[in-house]
Amino acid sequence: MDSVYVELENTGQLEEIKQIVNNDPQIQQFIAEGKDVETSNLPYKTKEQATRAIIQKVGISELQNMQSKYQYGISANEINDILSSFEGKFTEEEILALKVIAYEELNK
Repeated sequence: MDSVYVELENTGQLEEIKQIVNNDPQIQQFIAEGKDVETSNLPYKTKEQATRAIIQKVGISELQNMQSKYQYGISANEINDILSSFEGKFTEEEILALKVIAYEELNK
């Protein structure tokens, strides 16, 4: 998990992901729901915990597939499909925790 994060950071893909999110109002709105949330009862509190959960529940190959879709252009319907996929694999509390962590990371 740590190596995946470090690899994303070292290859510049992490910055690319941040730019994608910052340029997409739909994703920004989704993540903004993590703003001003009480975090004491959320299942993930750190980016490491969130990354581990995403890799376990979504899988590396699916994440790479999502990233390649973004690289080559993605439609609003495809974004909705990805968000729906996440909602099907995580509980509401887990999704809220991911939103909180994503919001914090993007607004550092």
